[in-house]
Amino acid sequence: MEEKKVNQKQIQELIEQFIDIIGYAIDINLEPDEESGGYKAQLNGENLGVLIGYHGKNISSIEHIINLMIVRKYGIGTFVNIDINEYRKVRLDNIKKYVESTIKKIEKSHESYTLYPMSPYERLFVHKLVKEHGELETLSSGEEPNRSITITFKE
Repeated sequence: MEEKKVNQKQIQELIEQFIDIIGYAIDINLEPDEESGGYKAQLNGENLGVLIGYHGKNISSIEHIINLMIVRKYGIGTFVNIDINEYRKVRLDNIKKYVESTIKKIEKSHESYTLYPMSPYERLFVHKLVKEHGELETLSSGEEPNRSITITFKE
């Protein structure tokens, strides 16, 4: 059976349709994402804070809508990761510093540490980051939107 694929041009057109509907002047940079097998879309423009939302919640919603549009139109899922004015990039850089600092505290004290609540996207990033430290492990707990990660030593 032949596998369906959505190409970059088709995704670009869907994102442009969405942007036209919401009425913002936005530049779109779409490129393949080797890690996920999908695409990364960087949206840039002025006064886009409302599209970012509190702690990036609106970015997640926009990402969800665009991915649903792809499924609806083409009948297959291709994950498109959305970032607006590099908000997620900067946020992940800050989270990385926070987690690395926390790891140092854990290595000194040998005590578990629970991080502040994060979005699923951010938690996945933390799980991958902590995995690089073979002696540590992570555990997600709580309910959305207050789900957080605890970092502990492996037993």
